[in-house]
Amino acid sequence: NSIEEYNAYLEKSAPPMDTEKVNAEMNETPLAPGIKKAPAYMPPGAYPGDRTKIGKDYDNSSAAAAPVNEVPSRTDLVGVETVFVKQAEQRFGTRANDGNTVTLRLDGKPEEQTAELGSTSLPWAIDATVRKMKVGDIMDVIGRGEHAFADDEKFQPGQERKWRVEFLSIGGKPLDKFALSTDERVDRANELRLRGNDMFKKGRLLRAFDYYERG
Repeated sequence: NSIEEYNAYLEKSAPPMDTEKVNAEMNETPLAPGIKKAPAYMPPGAYPGDRTKIGKDYDNSSAAAAPVNEVPSRTDLVGVETVFVKQAEQRFGTRANDGNTVTLRLDGKPEEQTAELGSTSLPWAIDATVRKMKVGDIMDVIGRGEHAFADDEKFQPGQERKWRVEFLSIGGKPLDKFALSTDERVDRANELRLRGNDMFKKGRLLRAFDYYERG
């Protein structure tokens, strides 16, 4: 018999082919073992073999194996925490910025303190908080680590300081960098970079980076 006759015999003997079924099988998305048909929507981890579930299981096992330091050391404490004690009746008010002179009352004491915002005399936490306050606001402020000290103060890592800040008044003219000439902008940038260098030498890396970014 010739090859042509043999191929003809195979085609005649083969069962009829369901082309629709073959196409469906070729285009079917493979499922996990044991799953015959997927629902219209399968949330992550809903069926065995789901990669999302496997990934979560791996993450959980890795996290369980890794040592966890639940309580940070004192030197790791950084940042500012604020809580409103009283908000001014006025909904909108002028916000203080670099160059403004602000008058504050701290911890309910009768003495008033005046300082220029952006100067080196205010603790970093108070400086950052007053920029978000309106005249008449009272806030409890907690400064931790570098945020607890002014640039002029001796820095002690791991310290936490608390104040009750009452914003009494705002004066002076804020610094508008867009109104500065090119030479004035260069001088301002150099001033901030020099402050950053000074903070870096004192070991206050976060404060230094803040100045570098602004410069």
